[in-house]
Amino acid sequence: MFPKTIEKEYFELEQFISGLYLKWNIFQSLFLKDQKRIDFLNHTASTFFAVVSHSLLKDIIISISQLVDNHKVGSNRNLSLHILVLQIPEKDKLLKKKLEQLRSEIVVSATYIRALRSKYLAHLDYNLFKQNGSVAEFTVNKIKITNLLNLISDYMNEVSKHYKDTEVLYEFTDTFDFRSADALIYWLKLGVKLNIYDFENPDLRIQATPNRFDDA
Repeated sequence: MFPKTIEKEYFELEQFISGLYLKWNIFQSLFLKDQKRIDFLNHTASTFFAVVSHSLLKDIIISISQLVDNHKVGSNRNLSLHILVLQIPEKDKLLKKKLEQLRSEIVVSATYIRALRSKYLAHLDYNLFKQNGSVAEFTVNKIKITNLLNLISDYMNEVSKHYKDTEVLYEFTDTFDFRSADALIYWLKLGVKLNIYDFENPDLRIQATPNRFDDA
């Protein structure tokens, strides 16, 4: 049973991290699958998906940074991973020690993400602009983000295993949701395959054609 000192905080963080995994899984499905998937998205609505890609990525970076923030910054307090290790009861010393170790790993692993937030999102870094000519575009390393999210889920599951003897499979968020990214791809493929033409003709015709994006 969760101690009162962390119960509400833990479950709020659990929901937040599940939402973060949902966004990351959608981003991977749409934009990190392979080049054919990118070609397909560019074929259907390139400008729209460029905006979606950039917005999702910004949200993911900010969300990870929020989780890694210190609980207290100046006079302000944050709901971050830090609060769990601070408010674990003293009787659970082994759990507290394990969380401290994991959080140290998370902070080091998140250096790359926090730099992106600082230079591209929280501020428009002038030196970066002088160096690259733009602060509008940035790229991310899939392996680094995946490894960092794995550390975050390990941290949360240490708490869950200790007090509930269960684990949350964060990485499978969205896997079985038929209303998410894969559903969108399905309907887009169907639209491309139907190949609507003669739009201004009242006698609108629809022709089924082979779809070169069937395996996108």
